[in-house]
Amino acid sequence: MTRTHSQATAVTETGEAPVVVDLRQERIGLHTSESGTVAIEDTAVWRAIANTGHVRLRLPDGREGAFQAPHGAGAPPTPGNPARFRVERSDGETF
Repeated sequence: MTRTHSQATAVTETGEAPVVVDLRQERIGLHTSESGTVAIEDTAVWRAIANTGHVRLRLPDGREGAFQAPHGAGAPPTPGNPARFRVERSDGETF
């Protein structure tokens, strides 16, 4: 299992916003999956994720991937209280 805990950028059709990601890769047989959590404070970008269930995440080293929020994006962020929600890799790749 590989784990990534890092600053990242959430990219949506609305724009981009800084986020904190905590992702892990797990290999089960021939299949590798990647999932984890995202914490975001930007309301406009959070709303775009909540509306579509999809987000691209870009790590500081430039790697980027498509993720989905299978259980929704949770409650909206408020000042000092970022929204936290679960994501799963949706493009079949891993970081």
